[in-house]
Amino acid sequence: MKHIHNILYCLLLLAGLSSCIADTILDDPRPSGGEPNNAQVMLSLSVPNTQLPAATRALTNDAAISSLYLLVFEDDVLSAKTDITSKYLSANNGTFYVAVKETDKQVRFSIVANTTVLSAVGTTRTATLGALTFSNASDLTSMPMYGEVSQTFNGLSRDNTYDVSVSLVRALSKIEVQYNSTQTTQEFEFLDIEILNTNGQGYIATGQGAFAQSPIGSIAIAPSTINGQKIASAYVAETTNNSPNKISILIRGKYFGTEGYYRLDMIKDAESTEIPGLVRNFKYVFALQNINFAGRTRSDALSGDPDNKAFDAQVMTLSADEGDILNITTDDEFFLGVNTATLQLVNNGSICFAKLKILTNNYLAGWKIVDAPLGVTFNPGITGGTAASDAARQVSSVWVYINTAVVTQDFTFYVTSGKIRKVINVKLP
Repeated sequence: MKHIHNILYCLLLLAGLSSCIADTILDDPRPSGGEPNNAQVMLSLSVPNTQLPAATRALTNDAAISSLYLLVFEDDVLSAKTDITSKYLSANNGTFYVAVKETDKQVRFSIVANTTVLSAVGTTRTATLGALTFSNASDLTSMPMYGEVSQTFNGLSRDNTYDVSVSLVRALSKIEVQYNSTQTTQEFEFLDIEILNTNGQGYIATGQGAFAQSPIGSIAIAPSTINGQKIASAYVAETTNNSPNKISILIRGKYFGTEGYYRLDMIKDAESTEIPGLVRNFKYVFALQNINFAGRTRSDALSGDPDNKAFDAQVMTLSADEGDILNITTDDEFFLGVNTATLQLVNNGSICFAKLKILTNNYLAGWKIVDAPLGVTFNPGITGGTAASDAARQVSSVWVYINTAVVTQDFTFYVTSGKIRKVINVKLP
């Protein structure tokens, strides 16, 4: 008999997901009368949208920019590091000009956010990027991010304008536990979690790998209730997952008033294989449905087999376009996710509306919307989510329209997929 339903899935949060890149500049003409011997680089910067629920430790806004530097490398040697924070903050749609000294050498550009660049001009590119680190992931107050221009320029001239785009990427991974259950607190009370054996220190630039160090012992996080769902999460550094310091989540809860612990390892399928490590820009989520057995002592949970081995835990990988799927329900085989289970309507006179995003890995059956009251319409429709393969699945965006002459109070409807039936609560303005 199964006592717990859970799912582990990874979420890739590519930094360009909701970018603000402009193709043309209407309100930011090329500056005239600039410094001599400077080329003009038109930079379009894409910063990721926040994906941070209030339950995450330390960081209050994982997309905020407190500092931003443009690093210029000539023949792979640092030739300039320019503070462009104010330019970005006052830019039109993230697009602005930066003056860069003209040169006939090969030029490469990097952008680094929310950290101090300590390397001096004249440092090699390898040494400069390797020196971009953070020391304590659990205590960061702003998200370190990195991006670089894909093109390499064979010199820069004041006679040309160079249009470049950069998408910033978060330097951290995210671990999250969602508890979305019909159990009463008398049956089971979700108290907190500990994240075990992740690195505290890490690299900010991409391509550096996990930092070689001893993992920190534990990160403790209390859950918060977000739209009726208890969530505990934290950003952590990239970490290799291996013995004797395997990455685990220790859940503390009360089963019918008796406190106990449950250990979840990073197991991804029925064969009990584990993910090799935590990678930046991925989100790893355990979605717990019901817990129907007593936990162990802390020492027994740490030394014994993980609790998710016996419950057919699976790992799900979500693509970059699936970054808005934040609320998941699973039946141990498939999952059904939405951007939110509580829709707050926007008032537009006689019509109110909201956007619902839906995703399922049951791509053969897809999803269906049912039991909506009269006066509610869905565009483009009430079915979707089918695909030729799991790799071809896509997030469905459905606009929910409400005729306020017919619908006068809050209501619910359901999104279903196979055996899963997910309630959506709709709040009128």
